[in-house]
Amino acid sequence: MRLNAGFCAFECDFDLLVEQFVSWQRQVLRSCGAGADFKRVEGRIGKLIERLDPPVRPVPTKNLFLKSSSEWVIGLDNGYRGTDGGMAPVMSGMLACRTVRVVSQPDIRIHGKRVKYGTQILEVYRNGEYERTLYCANDGGRWTFDQSGSPYPFEDVSRYGVRRIADRFRREDLLQCLEHLSLRPFDSKWFELANASCFGAIVVRTGSYPRNYTEMSENTGESSLFGRLKAVCDWFGRH
Repeated sequence: MRLNAGFCAFECDFDLLVEQFVSWQRQVLRSCGAGADFKRVEGRIGKLIERLDPPVRPVPTKNLFLKSSSEWVIGLDNGYRGTDGGMAPVMSGMLACRTVRVVSQPDIRIHGKRVKYGTQILEVYRNGEYERTLYCANDGGRWTFDQSGSPYPFEDVSRYGVRRIADRFRREDLLQCLEHLSLRPFDSKWFELANASCFGAIVVRTGSYPRNYTEMSENTGESSLFGRLKAVCDWFGRH
């Protein structure tokens, strides 16, 4: 299972993360007459991700946190443009831990029409502060690359100067960085802890919703969140 639409990772205790995240959300939502509740979930990774459907706008209303076989916890939400990376620096500061934001979207054209703009992003925070950022994306037809922070010893910094900008930080480079950080989120077995089951918690907004709240379903011209993730995974499987 690949989470190419984006995710955050938290190197901390699972229960403490969920507790602090729910507390933070309740404080934020209280002013608009809303709240947040959570429950523990168990099952296959794909089925757990489906619990986020439907994708919504303008703000996410569900968050899913997944345990892994390492010290890392993966976080997703149901925002229709992908997981909001803002929770990575916030939770890093609140929990005094290392967090990571990742986006890995392919650059896809079908019959000459742009379907997806390619994006590879790695952001690492420690104690709420930037530690390292690598960014390579097709920004409306023009590739851009940027980096900040000190390179890790495992990085091939020679790539950052190659002529073709799209090749400066590729998906394989991102995966190599994640491997060195002990993150294997694109391997479904990494999430399996007992009897091939995955464990996590889903946080759901309660009370009032934004006035312009919209559920992005097939009726509104958008596929489901899980469907979009699956489509991207299928593309990677063919290339």
